Amino acid sequence: MEYIRARFQAWMSLERQAIPGTVIEAENNSVFEESMTVIKATLPDKNEASKVPAYLAMICWFTQERTRLEDIYKDIHGSQARLELDKLEAKMVKLSKRLRIIRLTFGWTNRCRMRSNRNTREEFEFDIAPLISGQPHPELHRSMDGLDSRVNFVQSSGVMKRWPEADLARIRRVDEEIMDYFGVELGRGGDGCPYFPHPESFPPNWNWNIAFLLTTDRLHRMTVACNRYWATYDTPDTIFLECVFQVCVARSVLDPKDTDFKQKRQLKEKYQSILGLPLSIAYHDGLTFVLGHREHGKGMFSGWPVNPTSIKQRLNGDDENNMLIEPRTENYLKQDYPESVYPQLKQIIMDVDLPKEVYDKNFKHRSLPKQDLQDIMWNGEEVEDDLLKETPGLFDSGLAWPVEKDLEPEGYGILAGNPHTEAKTSRKRIPESTGLSEKALGKMPVRTRSLSSQAESVTEQQRMDDMAQKYSEIIERLRQRGIDPADDLGLGSLLENLKDAKDRGDEQAFLAVLAVLYGELD
Repeated sequence: MEYIRARFQAWMSLERQAIPGTVIEAENNSVFEESMTVIKATLPDKNEASKVPAYLAMICWFTQERTRLEDIYKDIHGSQARLELDKLEAKMVKLSKRLRIIRLTFGWTNRCRMRSNRNTREEFEFDIAPLISGQPHPELHRSMDGLDSRVNFVQSSGVMKRWPEADLARIRRVDEEIMDYFGVELGRGGDGCPYFPHPESFPPNWNWNIAFLLTTDRLHRMTVACNRYWATYDTPDTIFLECVFQVCVARSVLDPKDTDFKQKRQLKEKYQSILGLPLSIAYHDGLTFVLGHREHGKGMFSGWPVNPTSIKQRLNGDDENNMLIEPRTENYLKQDYPESVYPQLKQIIMDVDLPKEVYDKNFKHRSLPKQDLQDIMWNGEEVEDDLLKETPGLFDSGLAWPVEKDLEPEGYGILAGNPHTEAKTSRKRIPESTGLSEKALGKMPVRTRSLSSQAESVTEQQRMDDMAQKYSEIIERLRQRGIDPADDLGLGSLLENLKDAKDRGDEQAFLAVLAVLYGELD
């Protein structure tokens, strides 16, 4: 509690001169202690890795369940174990998506989160209930589907927008060779592009162009950040192939009769992650994949040559590899700790025991008067031209928000193992099953209306001019309000995405980001 109080007061001192918000209003009304009891550590901050407490609880649950499966199956790399792991990973992807959307309801930029003038206990509890329970407000589920954009994972700082056809043909051949070697069939986009993250996170518009933009973005981040002290030898080709390679290593089923059994088992041991979490691609998701160091203190390198032509080149260069394709949660967990402490880090996650003030799956949501609900509901009406209602397929969460209470994983906070294993902290036994109800794994309706009919008569140059004008208007709007994007990480990221979409001529991506910016600034 003292840690939370210190963090709260330090954060509040930075925001005291900012636009009055929930916290400032609460303090002025002398309900600081009461608000602290409600808020605890659940307030989001400017860190893009912020998650609702339920996310940590779900990571604990997942790790316990995976450990339980490892105890049940003597051969965790066998076919039956792989089926169980697939089911577990699918549930985790859906849970992470739901919690990401809950987190985004608070606004991503610092300015948006601090502009609220809601200050009563009832309003506090209404706002914070999803953070504590991990469940969205039933009254607001219709207004939440616009918070998950299909284009929220594409960003490129390069000039090229796609692979040259000759290079693409070569990459296709190597991809097929990788999948054949490991006996893994990845999902594919409409143009045949393999999708390496978990299939439950598959975006309907996945294709080779998006794959190029995504790998270019990760390569750029690696070059300027993780690998800034070393030379970078990788290319978009090698980054994409390495993603496919390591995912196939993780998903492959080992057969002792396989002539390459020994080598494949060594690869599994080398590239296994701490928690075994699945991968996603959406921004702000705890499972979003990153490129991480396999061994800290050395330069990052995939092991592929500059122009790969065969998986044999990668297998022969495996000793040079110092790169892991992993979810950001595991990357943040590892920090720069040596590999020898990874078991302790895993145990810390498995021993997580959040107090009910911070996480309680049975926490009951309070209802608000109808007028208050209308005031806080985000349905896109304040966006110019009713953009969020008219734009097709740009917003799709992939999760339903049933009115009935979802069942959450049982056994959170209990160390996984065999039926006789007990946790050191809670001293509770592991349940035999920790499944989720199917209600939590449903689908949200997809918007079907199209922009094509509106854009048919507009020339390419007109579209470019319109985007340039709207971009200038946003910049001028910020200038007039005295807002410096450099002071707000979330706002700065949105502006970068907007400019990138404008420069690429990607109107759909531009309008999607613009809609979010309007929502943040209005």
